Amino acid sequence: MYTDWAKPTTKEQRHIEDMFGKMEASASVIVRKIIKSFDKDEASLGLTRTERDLLRKFLFLLKYRGTGFYRRFDHGDLQSYQANDKALLVGYMNRSGFNSPKNVWFHNLKTIMEVDMDTDNKWTHELPKNMFSIDANWFINDVTGYHMTICTPSGGRHEFILTENCYNIFEGPSTFKQDKITGMCVESDYAPLHQFAPLSPKLMIVLRANVPPCPEEDANLEVKQ
Repeated sequence: MYTDWAKPTTKEQRHIEDMFGKMEASASVIVRKIIKSFDKDEASLGLTRTERDLLRKFLFLLKYRGTGFYRRFDHGDLQSYQANDKALLVGYMNRSGFNSPKNVWFHNLKTIMEVDMDTDNKWTHELPKNMFSIDANWFINDVTGYHMTICTPSGGRHEFILTENCYNIFEGPSTFKQDKITGMCVESDYAPLHQFAPLSPKLMIVLRANVPPCPEEDANLEVKQ
């Protein structure tokens, strides 16, 4: 989780970091499996559903715990909260008894880490009931609306770079508008068609939205239609 060293770490934050550390240890085993397979130039790589779901959850949390969401939720009260879902957040906090946006963020992180992604997908119906539904639906769409691919650089001498915000980068159209009251430019609409998660200098997970056509499917006229 992004940490502001000018502010003390709360007990709740330390607990969430401990939870994330355990998940990170489990995810790293899967990442090493992927890297090892590619290093050996194996023809195929198989992941169990449990491994895939854990990796997808982990990749989402790498985004959701980063600097952008720290800035979104790091408020002791609602007065300075600026995101465009403020009205919905106010209603959620009133119904659920949260006293600050940051506490909502902590609860969301904990709830996502604890959710059991069952094979019947019942979790997709239960999760929005147990946390801020806007962010729950975003996580659900991240898991169900994209398929995972593993890519390498096109050139042998090229490498992927692991930057501070690399897990928050996406490719796709986005628009911004200026708030007439505050004068601030805020993102209004966006459509992430590809999301990126570097594993190593030579391996990148790309989450590709299910919206664009797939060449393999287009080759089958019946599927294409």
